[in-house]
Amino acid sequence: MYEVTLPSIIIPIQSPDGRLPALVDAIRSQWDYPIIVVDDGSGPENVRIFRALQRTGCTVLTHRVKKGVGEAIKTGVHHAKNHYPISIGYIVVASPLSCTPEAILQVADALESLPNTLVFEGFAKKGSGITHHLLRWWHQLSTGYAWPERGIDILGVPAICGDTLLAQPCRPTGPSHRFYRHLSREGFPCVVLS
Repeated sequence: MYEVTLPSIIIPIQSPDGRLPALVDAIRSQWDYPIIVVDDGSGPENVRIFRALQRTGCTVLTHRVKKGVGEAIKTGVHHAKNHYPISIGYIVVASPLSCTPEAILQVADALESLPNTLVFEGFAKKGSGITHHLLRWWHQLSTGYAWPERGIDILGVPAICGDTLLAQPCRPTGPSHRFYRHLSREGFPCVVLS
């Protein structure tokens, strides 16, 4: 059983490969966070990977059809809210095949040391050109929050913001700008890790 104050790690994914079990093993070998993997319609060819993750103690939730990363995140947050009601928050690993356990821990540490603060962590992405810069500009203009130079790969969401996340519509790629804009208007600070 987990300490109820630990953040829950939520990993939305479709069609995982061997890097996902390796990431989970690395997390498990160092920290005892609850891990919730949301299978976003991967199909029968990935059943073995998800069963192996369950055997390591992960909770695996399944969307029978692809609903998108945003809905998968909401599924994971909803489960975490119900099973770990006094957790400090949720660490959403939006790019699980390209992040490191150390980056996840960095977000967890920030979530613990900066209560009620939204935490962004980003990594280099392919195609970071003019479109990415326009998206960064639009995100900051519409929400009031700076966006990591390289995009958001890990998002730390304080537990107090869980209901807001669940109530907002999602884009296929993650939480909508409305979610961030609402938190900005409510006065929640944001920190960008690099």
